[in-house]
Amino acid sequence: MEKIYDLLVVGWGKAGKTLSAKLGTKGKKVAIIEENPKMYGGTCINVGCLPTKSLVHSAKILAEVKKYGIDGDYSFKNNFFKEAMKKKEEMTTKLRNKNFGILDTNENVDIYNGRASFISNNEVKVTSSDNKEIVLKADKIVINTGSVSRTLNIDGIDNKNVMTSERILELKELPKKLLIIGAGYIG
Repeated sequence: MEKIYDLLVVGWGKAGKTLSAKLGTKGKKVAIIEENPKMYGGTCINVGCLPTKSLVHSAKILAEVKKYGIDGDYSFKNNFFKEAMKKKEEMTTKLRNKNFGILDTNENVDIYNGRASFISNNEVKVTSSDNKEIVLKADKIVINTGSVSRTLNIDGIDNKNVMTSERILELKELPKKLLIIGAGYIG
């Protein structure tokens, strides 16, 4: 089966979502493809800028509490960490749902959950998680796939204690020690 669109957007980052919404509102037929439903809205709101800023904000609150002589033991800090992670997850879930809703309610935008692969310069095959395939066609295709953590060629990097920024945002317990390699925005 093949469907024809004015625009295909591969990936749900800020640019792709905004472009899809604007063109859909102007009557253009748009398809947006996202492999991971937990990435609606892109890297920044789900595993990048905003979740890390949320955790930095919580750390500043804890630092303020310390000024009043409440330092707390590991158990206290771990409970605080768990609450900070819960708040972070609530925020990202709310933003993810909002981003999905912006496009889901636009009658000219079709949402496809699956992995996109190019067949030609103007055709993309989308394979869903249950291996169903559909071919989408458009004269214009925007690749908006976001970023991925880079792995370094360091002895011992395959250790369970070495984590990407994405994985550290899913921790359930506060690490007793932490070393960050890399000084990008997320780091």
